[in-house]
Amino acid sequence: MASKVHMSFLIEDLSLMLSDSDDHNVIIQVGENKNMKEFCAHSNILKARSPYFNDVKWITKTDKKDNMFEFKLPNINPTVFEMILKYIYTSKVDLTKQTGENILGLLVASDELLLRKLFEYVQDHLIKNNQHGRLHAKFFNGVVGPL
Repeated sequence: MASKVHMSFLIEDLSLMLSDSDDHNVIIQVGENKNMKEFCAHSNILKARSPYFNDVKWITKTDKKDNMFEFKLPNINPTVFEMILKYIYTSKVDLTKQTGENILGLLVASDELLLRKLFEYVQDHLIKNNQHGRLHAKFFNGVVGPL
């Protein structure tokens, strides 16, 4: 069994792969128009960490040029996707300095990408930090009426 020290080295190495992805084989374009950004990733890591990317169907949604998969996720905000990629590579996510909009976006995107543990973590965070119904007031009041 791997010790916590060895696991922390592994997480650090995977984090370095993400930040210095010279040997990536996936380019993911997220967002739209002026709020669009491209991210580089490794298909093996994406497949190992997310059932969404492990499903053969996502390959059919990609273009392959020069042995590089190019994939578009226009409905995910670049800031949110950056958090998702960091989570995929390191199992870490920091919500303390994120806006409510980004946290809600992370909840939706983690559900779409079938990242169950991340979805549950974000959901728990939203519930835990929803003191006195602020989440309801900010996101739902007037949109769907009183609950």
